[in-house]
Order: sequence, then C-alpha cells, then structure tokens
Amino acid sequence: MKSSFNTLISTVAIASFITLHYQQPTFAEDLVSSNKSSSEKSILKATLQKVVAESHDGWSLDEVLLHDERRAKVLAAAFQQLPEISEQEIWEALVRLRKAGKLAAETTRRESTDYGYALAAAEIAARRIQDQYELPFDQILVNREKLDEYDKIAQAIGGETCDTYTLRKAALKLRKSRQLKPELVLRVNDWKREIQTMSIEEAYESELIRSRKTRLNVAL
Repeated sequence: MKSSFNTLISTVAIASFITLHYQQPTFAEDLVSSNKSSSEKSILKATLQKVVAESHDGWSLDEVLLHDERRAKVLAAAFQQLPEISEQEIWEALVRLRKAGKLAAETTRRESTDYGYALAAAEIAARRIQDQYELPFDQILVNREKLDEYDKIAQAIGGETCDTYTLRKAALKLRKSRQLKPELVLRVNDWKREIQTMSIEEAYESELIRSRKTRLNVAL
C-alpha cells in the first residue's frame, strides 16, 4: 500500500514538473510547426510578407534591424496586423522567413558605411554581450533589451564619434565574416580577472592605468 502511494506521489510530481516546464511554441516556431495546418501557416507567412513589402522601403531585413527608425516602421505595421505578438517574436519570425528564402521583399536600397573605430568598439562590446548571454549577435539583434545593452557598452567604448547604427552594423559585419567567435573574454574569466570597459579618453585619465598594475587591451 505504501509503495503504491509513493508511486502515485511520484507520478503526480513528474506530471506537475512537466506542466510547469511546458512552454508554448513561439510565433516563429508556429510558422513551421506540425501542429499548424498548412493554411494557417500560409496565412501567417503571407501576413508577415505583406507587412515587410509595405513598410521596408526597399531596405534589406538586416538594414531594418540595424536602424531604429526602420525597425519602428516595420514593427508598427506588424502590430497592426498581429497585435498579440511580441516584438521579439516578430523579428524572429521574419529572420526565419528570410533564412528560408520566403521573405520576398525586394532590396533596392543600400547604405555604404565608413566604420572607422566602430569595428574595434563593436568587437569588444559584442564579445562581452555574447559571452554574458551565450547568444550569437543575430539573436542579440532581435532582442530589444539585450540590443540596448550592447548599444550602451559599444557607445561607451566608441565615444561620440560612433553612432548606434554604425556600431550595430560593424558587429554584424564581424559576425558575418566569422570574427566574433568567443575568445578573449572567456579566457579572462577563466583567469579570475575583473573586466572593465571604458573609452580611450577615460583610459587616459584612469588611475588604474597610470599605476601600471592593470593589463590594458586595446583593439584597433
């Protein structure tokens, strides 16, 4: 009797654990989910395709994600059609469609960029955020909260000469050229050392640097 009772309790506990840890599929996952009928998935895809076609102004999805005004315009159009979906779910779904070659929005506009010191600042900031959250920069780019965090760090390093758009684009350029593999920050963490991020101007004024007791790494 006692054995049966213990088995019952264990079964209930396992069922409760499964219930508590079950997660609803994301909107992006719904696009390819086997639980959705082909007609439902077609409607979702067609809605997003229509949104982008009418609001991207000829820019690629990457250029939309990198630029706050372009992001806001596409997002506003998406919310009109899909008000129950979060910002991150919309971007994730659009990226998934783009990767599948099903985002048929023609790119007619491009913007050349002079990166200057932005590449160095972007690499330091992107590595720090990627190592902290164990996410590639692509996923940082679709997450508003983490993107804001990246912007803050990159801007602090790059200073006034680097704008947010250029810093984001520099990080994406580095990611696409496979230059953002986590290396330095992870090694420093293993050495049990503290990392401080500062602009070049702040570094010149820092007592830590003047004391010569601090290792200074500068990416150029």
